[in-house]
Amino acid sequence: MKRIYTVFFSVLLGVLTTGCIETHMLITVEKDGSGTVQERVVMNNMVVGIMQGMAKSMGGEDVENEAPDQLFSREKALDQAAEMGEGVELVSYEEVSDASGTGYVAVFSFTDINTLRVKQDPGESMPTMPGEAEEAEPVEGEENEHIFFAFEPGSPARLTITPPETDEEEEEEIETEVEVEEEAEDAENQIQLGGFEQMAQFMRGMHVSMVVQVRGDIVETNAQFVDGPKITIMDIDFDKLIDDPEKLKELEAAEEKGPAAVQNILKDIPGMKVDVSEDIFVTFN
Repeated sequence: MKRIYTVFFSVLLGVLTTGCIETHMLITVEKDGSGTVQERVVMNNMVVGIMQGMAKSMGGEDVENEAPDQLFSREKALDQAAEMGEGVELVSYEEVSDASGTGYVAVFSFTDINTLRVKQDPGESMPTMPGEAEEAEPVEGEENEHIFFAFEPGSPARLTITPPETDEEEEEEIETEVEVEEEAEDAENQIQLGGFEQMAQFMRGMHVSMVVQVRGDIVETNAQFVDGPKITIMDIDFDKLIDDPEKLKELEAAEEKGPAAVQNILKDIPGMKVDVSEDIFVTFN
């Protein structure tokens, strides 16, 4: 039952290491198991400027002439398609840039959702920080970071969504990493605004969501958040969450008490939706 706690802090760790981000993923599933993945990723322009400044100070080439949107590229989206599984292709790629943020909207197609692999960590979609080496090969245990899908055709068709599994050792590692980040943040901000206030400003505008949409009418599902043909796996709006820090403390305490306690707390926290089911199934016609 610690999945909700692990999900939240893995997302929090992502924002601490990449800055203010907005990521939205919509997975659409057809009745034959094919479909599309639409991903919108936007990074705050202030953070983009900081990353470019860091790259320039480290002697990066042509940084002065580098446009912010070059932190993202169609080539990187093509690489992402290859990592998402067999039969996944990039259908379209559009750059997004306005006064508030820079990023992209990409649409991927897949022929069989059984082979689709996506990650819930928003940091995976963000550009690499200057000085941080990109992983050339998957690390041990990386498979556990993916959300997996199992599709059975028929009338009705059945889709099972399996979130990442985390054992106790992995959970402790995530919590330790977050504590280290928070301690570093606290130490740095003691002479400024104070830990939580500074972190809150850093997280302003962060919004992460993952939604699965089926092409048809839902017959049965155990999903906790259903809106017509759409099932929300995760939707975390940090603007609303950081306005109520006491609820976050209650959530941390409730995760040791079981599913009912966690769900009761979640109902009272605006901006927080995370399905705590070990497996989410949906049948649809």
